[in-house]
Amino acid sequence: MPDPPKIRIRTFYTPLVGFEAALHRRGNSWYIVFPRAYGMLYGVKLHGVLNDERTAPNHDPPSSSESDLNPGFWFRDGSDYVDGEVNLRVRWHDLVTADPQFLKDSGLRRTVRLGDGKEVEERLVEVLWKEEELCQRCRFCGVWEYCYEDSVRHREVDVGKDGRPVYWCGRCWRLPKLQRKLPGTSRPEELYFQQPGGFRMLMTDTSANGATKNKTEIAVNAI
Repeated sequence: MPDPPKIRIRTFYTPLVGFEAALHRRGNSWYIVFPRAYGMLYGVKLHGVLNDERTAPNHDPPSSSESDLNPGFWFRDGSDYVDGEVNLRVRWHDLVTADPQFLKDSGLRRTVRLGDGKEVEERLVEVLWKEEELCQRCRFCGVWEYCYEDSVRHREVDVGKDGRPVYWCGRCWRLPKLQRKLPGTSRPEELYFQQPGGFRMLMTDTSANGATKNKTEIAVNAI
């Protein structure tokens, strides 16, 4: 079982966000999230959506023989989304002011047709940061990583059906005799990016003679 990454979440600043921000990947979708517990944001982690994988397949991830290459995706400028779509209007000219830079324009372009019939141009961008530098979410309880100096990173425990790593926080990883094969996450974005709620579950570890050795309580998303 791999140990948690020994490096902290990588963060950036940009006038667009106004706060310290980080990158998150869910399948082939990329997001800007908040890696700190900003009280005025009421626990919401999402700042903006960087791509829309529903329009066409994204840029293929590098093969195992090209593992030194970074992943890429088709970025759509925030001004080109259909009204009502939640992307918080992330624009390319705002991202290029980020410090440090985390995206690189490959120079390739494509045209996609939106639901209202409008055609827009998307650019293929390369993500300059590695997997272990992204902000992760616990697949089991939904808690997010933070970028504080004493924060403990999540641990990679499995690979999902989409080929992406599955991460658990340290508390969930220590649960006794808990099966690690989990169903796919189907929560909509407005719930996925909230801090976990739901119910409390009591995990009990018993010895061979039935005596209770350990009890662990954990919050589990009800949705």
